[in-house]
Amino acid sequence: MLLTANASAELLPAIPPPDVRTLRMSADHRNGVIVLNWTDGTAPFSVARSESADFSAPTRLTYVTRNDRMSTVWDAVLDDGETYYYLVSDRNAAPTVYSIAATEGPGIHDGDTLVIDGVGFDDDCSRIAVYFPGGTSITPISCSRTRIEAQVRAETASRSIAVVSPTGGSRPAGQVKATGTRSHPKEAKPPQATLDLSLLARIEHELSLPSCGMDELDADQSQLDALGHFDQMPYLVAMATKHYSNDQSFLNVTAVGLVGNKGSPRARDVLRALYRDPDIPEGTRSHAATWLAAKFHDPTGLPTIKLRLMSKDTQARADALGDLSHVLNDDNVGLVLPLAADRDEYVLERFGILCDSIPEFRARVVPHLKNSMANASSRDAARIGFVLLLAGDSAGISQVRDFLLHYTGPTSSSDLYQITRWSRALTERGYTLGLDAAAHLLEIYLRTQRDGWFRFTVHTFSDYTSFGLRTSNSDTLNANTARLAIEWWGRNRERIFFDTTTKRFRIR
Repeated sequence: MLLTANASAELLPAIPPPDVRTLRMSADHRNGVIVLNWTDGTAPFSVARSESADFSAPTRLTYVTRNDRMSTVWDAVLDDGETYYYLVSDRNAAPTVYSIAATEGPGIHDGDTLVIDGVGFDDDCSRIAVYFPGGTSITPISCSRTRIEAQVRAETASRSIAVVSPTGGSRPAGQVKATGTRSHPKEAKPPQATLDLSLLARIEHELSLPSCGMDELDADQSQLDALGHFDQMPYLVAMATKHYSNDQSFLNVTAVGLVGNKGSPRARDVLRALYRDPDIPEGTRSHAATWLAAKFHDPTGLPTIKLRLMSKDTQARADALGDLSHVLNDDNVGLVLPLAADRDEYVLERFGILCDSIPEFRARVVPHLKNSMANASSRDAARIGFVLLLAGDSAGISQVRDFLLHYTGPTSSSDLYQITRWSRALTERGYTLGLDAAAHLLEIYLRTQRDGWFRFTVHTFSDYTSFGLRTSNSDTLNANTARLAIEWWGRNRERIFFDTTTKRFRIR
């Protein structure tokens, strides 16, 4: 169903397709969002937004959501003064192509990845056909219900595209002209520089020496600069692509970092080439993807970042979340949302910090987090609420309070550690709930005599309030300290305030 929204969220008449007929729209002026909801259709749903009513040739097409099982969606555009058109499609929608583009930028060349946005596609590429009427077909390499990626071949030149899926076939749309390989900018490689092997060996030696007193990357750059005036880039490329023994493999990553830190267009091109080189170590390619995203806001390494988002390694997931925050858009925002309910508090804290420190990241993810929190399990809702609290949004405080203050463990050391970390993280951000949770954990300690993370909890009081006692090696003294902390909190809870200058709670 198609609806139109402007700053007053009026409903304008439109001719609805048959799938979703009950679409309603309202304005939440307090939060600056358009609220869309409906009661029919078959999940999953997609919601597209355009500045023109014709979605066969949309203006500034944006997906509010590409794959949502909910029948309520929020879009934070109420206050920007524009008029928007919305189109909601369900899983039975007929294939429709909205737009066609190449991932390499303007112009499409043989070998480029073609991106087709629309609706009515399928997650299974084997059930999708992309073809050029009167011409040849191309095989999809990545598929979802709203996006298809396929590699272009030169023999498909100058033809419209049509898509066939289990729900039907689309009309031909767009015009694709694929130019031959010889003119492809990726193939126009500069001639390789002749390297002075003795100089390369000196660089490798210098960058292997430990340094102190400066940031590691700055120290490496200073050591490199001290070797004289020469074009550093070919040597850094040689180091990035060289297969070192295990004790020197750090030189690959060091070289990539020194390239990225230059911040020039040439450095960006070199990083792209390194990332696309299948012969270099995977860790080096991953590092190139990170530098491209963080330094240049370049999504070339997005496939690698996506894989790290699903890693079993906590640090890898947290780092990938940070990388993706620099290239986040409406098309890939769904990739980061599951990490707001991650089982590791380190990832949750990283998520909250990103929401608090990057306005664009916050604007894209917070409405989705509030939406998903309402339908998550109690534990996942608490995790999402914790992320929102770290970002300064109290929408999930009741879910977090229920989780922290109804905790009756310790069921495991890892659970107890997570609760303790949440307590401290909330306290250091000025939430009295953090100290409520700390007092509750001390009550559990007195009842169970499980030491666990007891000292960490007591130090939350002593580090962020005027409660002056800390732990000792005596179990008897520690139990008494716990009782005193609980009593202190009971006496002073209603009298304290958070001093944003000292970052501590003070008594009025």
